[in-house]
Amino acid sequence: YATLEDMNKLKMANKVEEEGDQVKGKSQKITNQDVKGDHYQGDHYGNFIPTIGTSSLRRSSQIKYTYKNIAVKNVRGNINTRIAKLCNGQYDAIIIAKCGLERLATKKGIRNIIRSKNKVPPKKLLINHNNTEINLNLLHIQQINRRTIYPALCQGIIAVSSHKNDVGISDILKNINDEKAQIMANVERCFLYQIEGNCMMPIGGYAKIVNGEIVFNAVINDIYGKEKYHVREVGTVQNCNQIAVMAATKMKEKIGTHRFNKIREEAAQYYA
Repeated sequence: YATLEDMNKLKMANKVEEEGDQVKGKSQKITNQDVKGDHYQGDHYGNFIPTIGTSSLRRSSQIKYTYKNIAVKNVRGNINTRIAKLCNGQYDAIIIAKCGLERLATKKGIRNIIRSKNKVPPKKLLINHNNTEINLNLLHIQQINRRTIYPALCQGIIAVSSHKNDVGISDILKNINDEKAQIMANVERCFLYQIEGNCMMPIGGYAKIVNGEIVFNAVINDIYGKEKYHVREVGTVQNCNQIAVMAATKMKEKIGTHRFNKIREEAAQYYA
């Protein structure tokens, strides 16, 4: 069997399935980029230091590494709550996953806001927070380049888990499985397994298929945003797992075992 509760964002699933279980039925990778929402146009905040809200150690460490003149503040709650906190002035901007925003509103609506830039679209795009309507069209929403803030591994993919011995469900899930997303997910999850990382660590990365080849980029920062380690690996679709293994090996060599363990320990303490 497979229940609705078994449908998860793949980035939140265990990197290795429990015995007897399998992750099948991966959705098309809609988008894995993050977006920035604020009240301003462009990146011009005047002479003050803006406060950026994010709940992700991955995002905060990458922001701190790239932008030294930005204050990063933790923001909690679901996406509705985070947007409400932005609107009531607790933050100058927030960083959230684009796919989450698209599921909250509509993919077309979010795309129109991003494309509109300085113009407010005439049709309201409303979300609800504590029985109060918020018009997303009044916000400036900007898509962030994946090389500026690397997405979480497997961000943007919905997966369904089931028992391995349930042949009937497995056959059904094969029909909804997206092969391209499956390949990208295999690379990204295999890398996380090989690097012996976890979802708490400031690890980002993404695989993409270009002209029949897989291009995989991954990054690990320390939690303070002072260090950045990047690897890039290219290979054939047939050797997708080997790409992940080679990328993990290079990453371990760059960071070193002692430093990697320290970053993992600091990340665990951060969330404790």
